[in-house]
Amino acid sequence: AAASNVGGAEMPPAAGSCSAGVSCEAGAARDTTAGVASSQGASLEATRSFGAPPPDVWFNKWFSDPKVWAEVGPSFRKGDLVQIKGALREEAADALFDDLVGHRNWEAEVFNGSTMQFKRHNLACSRVDFHDCPRNLVAFHNHLGAALEQWSKLPLMRLAHWPPWPMATWYRPGDYISPHDDMVTNNSTGTRAISFVLSMTKGWLPEWGGGFWWLPRGQAAEQHQPEFNTLYLFEPSPVSLHLVSPVTASAPDPLLHGEGADITRRRLTVSGWFTVQDPYHLAKVSDKYGFPPDFTSTLPG
Repeated sequence: AAASNVGGAEMPPAAGSCSAGVSCEAGAARDTTAGVASSQGASLEATRSFGAPPPDVWFNKWFSDPKVWAEVGPSFRKGDLVQIKGALREEAADALFDDLVGHRNWEAEVFNGSTMQFKRHNLACSRVDFHDCPRNLVAFHNHLGAALEQWSKLPLMRLAHWPPWPMATWYRPGDYISPHDDMVTNNSTGTRAISFVLSMTKGWLPEWGGGFWWLPRGQAAEQHQPEFNTLYLFEPSPVSLHLVSPVTASAPDPLLHGEGADITRRRLTVSGWFTVQDPYHLAKVSDKYGFPPDFTSTLPG
């Protein structure tokens, strides 16, 4: 069968379809197209005139569409990777991208554990008052934290927390993350219930590495090239193994290659985890996927 063209991107043919833009193929990434139509402004204005709530200032139309949540929710809850292209409104995505590219302070983080290793560069700014954090990143971070009820529609449980500070990562040459599942619990913030990864990479070439690999147990691995304004959502569980392949030395890097490097071509992500306050959540998730309740995560601590 020929590949389906969804929102301008070549996608694998689906075994069945729910509605436009949402693939229901078992085990594959769920792709919800949320592009900004040229007539969107007029249609949104008309919607407001009938007393409906105003459009979300950050997310595209999918975010307020009950049909989308009803379709991707079951996929999320059975351990599939949910992929949403064009997740943010065009102007919002561009503003967030400009903030990330313009930020100068990125700190290297290296971890070499027995079950997981990584090297990456995290956006550094004040975690107290955010005075030197990118303004649009802080606004987006706060917006996510204020919408716990909406995000609760994925796991069908009450969410307790979103991270207390904004998190963004720049994967520079040599950076990577080994396979891991995101299963973590913390006494203060709870247990991770939703992993949120927003890819904010423009003009990336495959030979530069940095691919997001989804490793479903018992199925073929899926590679997702770094893209701009593409959101990945999944349930941290024994079947949510994923990794970031090493960024190659040929990838543009203004700090390594000088003024001639393209400063806009960076492997960037904005990420975080929605958590629940349930001390038995990890055991319940492990049991759901047929693993022992004391299943050991690939993550440290």
